[in-house]
Amino acid sequence: LTVQHAKKLLDNSESVLATAYGSGLSGPGRLHDHFVTVEAVTPGEYRSRGAGLKIRCGTGESPFGPVFVAWTERGVCRVGFVADGDVSTEKEALRRAWERASLESDELTATALARSIFSAPFEAESPPLTVHVRGTNFQLAVWRALLRVPPGQVVTYGRVAEEVCSAQAARATGSAVGSNPIAFLIPCHRVIRTGGIAGNYAGGATRKRCMLAWEASRQSASGQAVS
Repeated sequence: LTVQHAKKLLDNSESVLATAYGSGLSGPGRLHDHFVTVEAVTPGEYRSRGAGLKIRCGTGESPFGPVFVAWTERGVCRVGFVADGDVSTEKEALRRAWERASLESDELTATALARSIFSAPFEAESPPLTVHVRGTNFQLAVWRALLRVPPGQVVTYGRVAEEVCSAQAARATGSAVGSNPIAFLIPCHRVIRTGGIAGNYAGGATRKRCMLAWEASRQSASGQAVS
């Protein structure tokens, strides 16, 4: 994904996003915010940091390399890309967020879940997925705004900031985007800098550009391209 193409995506996306944010929907075609449902923890659950909660986890494959997935009975609670085959960083991040929860390995289910995560946005008959997230009210507002950015589209940090509060909060918005615990499903990779620069990404800038190009090609192949 070149900077020039990213700029073109930004131009195309603005009209789609104006409709999406104005109506609360994701524009034409399969609606990403209908494909993913957010279930946030309650204030009491937030303070308990996962006490009494069982989390199962494991690794699977994605078009962008190995991916670590974790889930509770209420939904997916972490998706992160694995660097050099070492899942320890992802497991440590999971434990920090849910430090009082019990973890159980389930590689078989993780493999199937990873496959579903990366195929469902482009399959009309796929059942919706639920994400079970732990975050502040501001983080939740940002993550929900990201869900209204459809596959094949991009948005700037400033545009997301305008949606959740004001353009002056772009820095705080960037921090909330960066703290997203559920890669791809909550599509923080679709947020880029003004001018078409991809910007930082927890999974690496190269992977981010690959993800955007892959989504654009899938949308084009399905006849839903907007460029």
